[in-house]
Amino acid sequence: MKVLVIFYSRTGTTRKVAEAIGARCGAEIEQIRDARSRRGLLRGWWRSIREVRRCSETQILPTKKQAKDYDLVVLGTPVWASSMSSPLRTWINRHRSALRQVAVFVTQNGRGGDKAIAQITELCGVAPVARLILNAKDLASNDYERQLDKFVAGLSR
Repeated sequence: MKVLVIFYSRTGTTRKVAEAIGARCGAEIEQIRDARSRRGLLRGWWRSIREVRRCSETQILPTKKQAKDYDLVVLGTPVWASSMSSPLRTWINRHRSALRQVAVFVTQNGRGGDKAIAQITELCGVAPVARLILNAKDLASNDYERQLDKFVAGLSR
C-alpha cells in the first residue's frame, strides 16, 4: 500500500508526529506550506484564529505529491480554536476528489481534537481508517510512542 503523510505545522509539533508516522509505516511525507508568514501575534496567531472561525481557506504553496497517486493519505494538523488549521482545509478542498482512504491525526494544546477530526471527516467525505489525538503534554514528555504504534497499526486495515 502506498501511503502519503500530508500535514500542516506552524510550530513544528505536528511535523514531529508526521515524521514519526512516516518512519513507522514507510510513507512519503510532505508539508503543506503557507504562502504568507504566520509568525508573530497578528500575522500568526490572530490570522489563524480568524480563518478557522470563518472556515475560510488561505493561500498555500502547491504541493509536489499528488493524493491520487496514493492508496492512503494520512492528514495531520494542529488544532486551532477546536478546529482544523486553515492550510489543511485549503489542501483538502483542492484534493478531496482524489482521496480514496484517509487517516487523521491532530496535535493540540488543550481540547477540540474530536471536533477537528469531525470537520476533516466531513470535508473529505471519507471516514478515516484510523484517528489519533495527541496532547502537547504527551508530546513534550515523549509519552506518545504507544499511541503512535496503535495508530500506525490501524493504517493497514
